[in-house]
Amino acid sequence: MTETHVQRLVVVEKMLEDEEKEAKRLKRSFDKEKTREYFIPLAEKTVQWYLLKDMIAKKENISVTDEEIQKLAEEESAKIGLPVDKVLNYYKSGQVDDRLLDDKVFKFLKENNNIKKVSPEKLFKKEHDHE
Repeated sequence: MTETHVQRLVVVEKMLEDEEKEAKRLKRSFDKEKTREYFIPLAEKTVQWYLLKDMIAKKENISVTDEEIQKLAEEESAKIGLPVDKVLNYYKSGQVDDRLLDDKVFKFLKENNNIKKVSPEKLFKKEHDHE
């Protein structure tokens, strides 16, 4: 089993866990197998993005610093009225650095590439033509 396959399985299980919790909270029925089948393609795309993002970040020396997290915490603190240290602790316990890295890699890609807008219908048709 490849590392990518394992990552995909982990993502699928996390998505299933979150969906099952939400179904229980909303008192909805939950079909684990149908939901798993639905999430597999999403998990594949998620893992592909994480791998690609990490490769781009390493190659281009893109990273998130503690100072950037601190600055974001200060900005958010001013907006929501919570102390900076509470916001910072929340950020450190979550995945804010991953979100910031996503933003920085997207910014890099936008600034260094020609982006061609394609309608979702055209893109969907193109993906199915390659299958």
